[in-house]
Amino acid sequence: MDAIFGILHLDDTLVHQTLLERMARAFEVVPERQSALSISCGGPIGFGRLTIGKTPVASPPTEMEDLLCVLDARLYRAPDTNVPLDMSSSTRESLLSGLHARFGDEAPNHLEGDFAYAIWDKNRRNLKLVRDHMSVRPLFYFCEPEKFMLWASHSDFILVSGLVPNDLDIAAACRDLVGDTSDMEGTAIRGLKRLPAAHILNVSADGQIQLKRYWSLECTNPISAASNFNQSALRLRRLLDNAVGRASETSSPPYFDFQL
Repeated sequence: MDAIFGILHLDDTLVHQTLLERMARAFEVVPERQSALSISCGGPIGFGRLTIGKTPVASPPTEMEDLLCVLDARLYRAPDTNVPLDMSSSTRESLLSGLHARFGDEAPNHLEGDFAYAIWDKNRRNLKLVRDHMSVRPLFYFCEPEKFMLWASHSDFILVSGLVPNDLDIAAACRDLVGDTSDMEGTAIRGLKRLPAAHILNVSADGQIQLKRYWSLECTNPISAASNFNQSALRLRRLLDNAVGRASETSSPPYFDFQL
């Protein structure tokens, strides 16, 4: 299992490795849950990956031509491969970089699975943060205009950076208490946001930010009131069996959780 994180300096200052190391310390190491850290810094961008497991191996973010990618994912289907679950992190990240080179922001629609990842385009000086269709994998971000964009799999990584004021957002906390889900991005910390499901956040090095939805659930073949109940039930069972069967092919442990 991986936790990913990083920073983009919008004022074009250099990223120092010590900041990413401090962010990584948000993860508490215990005997049954060890970690291996990999960091990549270049100019205004810095990526980090924390690999978690019983015997983790450090795996640096993948660089392919002018793209730098770091990924936390479990892929069931992907173009040009029949075994995405068996791929190494670097192979999956190379695959994703290739998809974005071919399809741009439509690349996530060619994947089936749960994922969160970041891609930095050195030539275009553009950062993409991407979250899966159903928001299984978490991804948080915090932006200080004209200064920096922080992002991470878990809010703790961002909060321990020392760059984010620990200010409680009373309105957001009240919405959480009453179960109001109208704000899909907000958290209890002012300025700290969740990337919504099925969205890409495009961030340019000059500070331009665009949030874009790449997929919406559409009912293409609705069940009519005259449909036969038994046939509809059988169809639903086949779809569920198919989905569960693909998910059960992985032996990955349950996803660990950080609370905000």
